[in-house]
Amino acid sequence: MSATLVLEVVSTVAAAVAASAGVISVVLARRTVSASRQTITEAERARAEAERDRKRHRIERVGELVEKILWQGVEQLRGERVPDWRETRNLLVAALIGLEGEMPMCLKITELGDAGSTGPYAEGARKEISEALKALGGP
Repeated sequence: MSATLVLEVVSTVAAAVAASAGVISVVLARRTVSASRQTITEAERARAEAERDRKRHRIERVGELVEKILWQGVEQLRGERVPDWRETRNLLVAALIGLEGEMPMCLKITELGDAGSTGPYAEGARKEISEALKALGGP
């Protein structure tokens, strides 16, 4: 076997190995891209779910504060001694930041002069809270 023939065989084998390595690299790169896309999709879904959960908790907090104010209003109308409701109202104002457009009745409660005036807004506020939770897939 001549040296030229050996060199040709070796170079042909080396070219075949290089071509195989190139094909394998492309296949692995495609798998990596596919896995990366799947990871991004899962991360986006998890982020959206976390955002929905945070909003649900905020709406539940608004509901708790509205109920507290409404019951303070009932107690006030009964002539019972009611703790200063303005503290709860101020907490409600803070809880409604970013939700004002979705919950105008709840916002209206924060504008009232005393807890005893909340009665006419009770049903509307409860309905807003219930609808907002249902829209998020809640109860």
